[in-house]
Amino acid sequence: MHYVRVMITHGSMPEGEQWVTHTFQEDELPTMLAHLRDWERRNVPFEQQYTRDPSGPTWYHEHEVDAEHEMAEEADGYDPEGEWS
Repeated sequence: MHYVRVMITHGSMPEGEQWVTHTFQEDELPTMLAHLRDWERRNVPFEQQYTRDPSGPTWYHEHEVDAEHEMAEEADGYDPEGEWS
């Protein structure tokens, strides 16, 4: 089964970041590819995964966002001038 997760509202929107997940069977690949090209052309964030796991895919975007937040928190205490002293 192919899974495509598409962002429908950005995190800066009042509703917050929201995603919708589409599923495609093997015989629906041309339709999926048409959707992927359209989303890419319109700069709509999406993630695509293929898995045979009945529980579905693990999405990586959340892990990336968590890492960005962690790096931002570490950067808050960073003193670039202190490196040269």
